[in-house]
Amino acid sequence: MNKLFAICSFFLFGFSSTAFAGPIYGIDVDNPPQGAGAGYVSNITSSYNTNTDSFKWQHTIEDTATNQSDGFWLVVSDGPMPQEDEVTIFYGDLDNNTVSAYQYESSYGVDTVQLQDHYLASYGLNYSHDGSAGTFSFEVDGQYLNDANNFSNLENPDNWLGTQFNELIGVWFAPTLDTAISYYNNGSIQSAEASTSGWVDGSNYGTTVVSEPESWSIMLLGLAGLLACRKRV
Repeated sequence: MNKLFAICSFFLFGFSSTAFAGPIYGIDVDNPPQGAGAGYVSNITSSYNTNTDSFKWQHTIEDTATNQSDGFWLVVSDGPMPQEDEVTIFYGDLDNNTVSAYQYESSYGVDTVQLQDHYLASYGLNYSHDGSAGTFSFEVDGQYLNDANNFSNLENPDNWLGTQFNELIGVWFAPTLDTAISYYNNGSIQSAEASTSGWVDGSNYGTTVVSEPESWSIMLLGLAGLLACRKRV
């Protein structure tokens, strides 16, 4: 009887934890309004999982007539344009397959990279090229990046958001050409330059709630287990 109770409790926990799981917000935008100086951005896809704090970003960009995009910078907020240096700016570098995260300094903008004490972490950059377009993607461990306690030099630790969004998202994104970035031993950026950039900018865009296949699998498993337990009682 105790064994049966333990099994049923396991299924009940799986069902209840799924039922109360937080949403996963996302955007999937084709042909956003833009300045296509570094190639035409044909798609942007992003998601934020409130259960795991995972942030994902992907963009597909067409080659220019003579070159292809090899980098970018990106700022994402929960809707409004950042005002208090509370969010992350990412610098993407295809040559080194690296995405560098910094505390965004609104007074410096894209030149935040000059502030060595604003460096936060580095992540891997994925890339594929098909025909005349390249697709960049990366994923961030938000449980680390969004926790102000992990960084001693934040200017506004009480307001720190890191990188996350919900019903609304703000995006300031610039793909670049001829990107050249060098690094210090600790992973921070020593120098960064590009010949030109494009832009996709906007605040307070609406998002959608996307489903998580694993959650549905767990929920179905929980339902099946509860039914089985009920028959045996």
